[in-house]
Amino acid sequence: MRVKEVTISTNKIEDAAEKLQRQLGHDGIAEVGGKTWWQWRREGSELKAEWIEMRADYNERKKSREPCKRVMFYVHGGAYYFGSVDGHRYQLQRHARKLKARVFARYVRN
Repeated sequence: MRVKEVTISTNKIEDAAEKLQRQLGHDGIAEVGGKTWWQWRREGSELKAEWIEMRADYNERKKSREPCKRVMFYVHGGAYYFGSVDGHRYQLQRHARKLKARVFARYVRN
């Protein structure tokens, strides 16, 4: 398994939120529960996440110079108040292997 930690800046988070809101429109935002519940709420802080994929798939992709065509976005329940991707990493790498995909997972570190 290959795990690569990444940091997503506040600017990128805000840009993504604006694009999602434009795409969903007023009715779409209302349908998903409003525009604030799903947004990153730690102003001035970066979002920590990681890419998880099988090492063999990573090596094959790098050798062929082909981009990964499948990505699984892992959203942890519990409002990120407790728990982390640490407890789910094994399961996520199994999904990555079966799907021949990379998994993008947000995690909580104390």
